[in-house]
Amino acid sequence: MMRSMREQDIPAVLELHRKYIPEALFPLLGDDFMTRFYRSLVRSPLGVHFVFERESGEVAGFISAATDSGALYRQLLAENFVPFFMAALRFLLRRPGKLGECLDTLLYPARVGGDGIDAELLFISVEKDLRGTSLATEFVARVMEEFSRQGVSKAKVTTHDFNKGARKILEANGFSLKREIRFRSKSVYLFTYGE
Repeated sequence: MMRSMREQDIPAVLELHRKYIPEALFPLLGDDFMTRFYRSLVRSPLGVHFVFERESGEVAGFISAATDSGALYRQLLAENFVPFFMAALRFLLRRPGKLGECLDTLLYPARVGGDGIDAELLFISVEKDLRGTSLATEFVARVMEEFSRQGVSKAKVTTHDFNKGARKILEANGFSLKREIRFRSKSVYLFTYGE
């Protein structure tokens, strides 16, 4: 069953994020950072987020998005600056070679742009046994329905060049490849919707 994400879902969401989005910086910053991020996202009126819950009650997939990702990130930083800064500092003390990746992530909204498109799909992850079942496509469609309900007609999302499955899901939901971007020394694709 697909439903809105709740705060009690956050531990399961963190596990899915760590397990299936290993290239993301957030898991490296620690559980406290990620818990604060998702708690703020769930509480924010800018957040749009759903989980898939199995009959057993296990959360086996999620999607997070924002009607205005730049405003959401500014809000998150304003509310959590000290804890986020401390998480980044601890991480950089352990791995000083990752400073460039941290700066790239901090500057992500400006680097990606999106040509005036504020709404963004942020993260999506599903358990391996649910891949190929159309769940991820349904997640994206559900977010786009919620965006539409809130008067948002355009959206963006980035995905790594190696993630062919994500590309198919996005195209099935009406997204178009806009351009390739270098982010954290890797190629990512910017997809847009409603242009």
